[in-house]
Amino acid sequence: MHALLFDIDGTLLLAGSGGPAMAAAARAAFGSVLEEYDVSFHGRTDTAIAGEYHAAHEAEHTPESHRVFQEAYLAALPGVLAGGDGRVLPGVPALLEALSAREDVLLGLLTGNFARGAATKLSHFNLDRYFDLSVGGYGDHSPDRNDVARAAVEVLPPGMDEVWVIGDTPADVTCGKSVGAKTFAVATGSYSRDELAECGADLLLEDLSDTPAVLRALGLS
Repeated sequence: MHALLFDIDGTLLLAGSGGPAMAAAARAAFGSVLEEYDVSFHGRTDTAIAGEYHAAHEAEHTPESHRVFQEAYLAALPGVLAGGDGRVLPGVPALLEALSAREDVLLGLLTGNFARGAATKLSHFNLDRYFDLSVGGYGDHSPDRNDVARAAVEVLPPGMDEVWVIGDTPADVTCGKSVGAKTFAVATGSYSRDELAECGADLLLEDLSDTPAVLRALGLS
């Protein structure tokens, strides 16, 4: 049995800018948002991003302030997705359809998104039917993506022959290696193929558009 743990943003889909939803979260948590503030979302957990917003606003990151920030972000996210220009990346529906039909594959998630944010994004782009959201690791509780990887692996059933982490950033490769998983990088996000090659991923493709090629690369042809 192969467990395939997918990142979401930049790997399965492009959700569009997350800035407006994070700005709504900042207004709820801090009463204002720094208009000139710029934060990188790529490869990071939502908890890490929330912590950076707290630091930028010189606010203590407490469990209560985190809850307010998270709830406001999740409340704003559906509207941001509906009004944005996001899209599913090439080949993803066909690949997930092929993988979900196999009895030797378990699909899961390894994403920095809050769990409810992950569910919202997958539902908006009609990809939620391919995943059991209980099989995965999410960015709710730690700023460290390696912690998310450990959480994802811990919920896998015993007896996996191979575990793959599939993502578009160096952080995906690093966290996969931290739990002994094989790593599969795709250059569909903000990092080039050359940049991803430097991370030492076990597999590297330009995108997921060729389902037979992806299956062969994973040893599933």
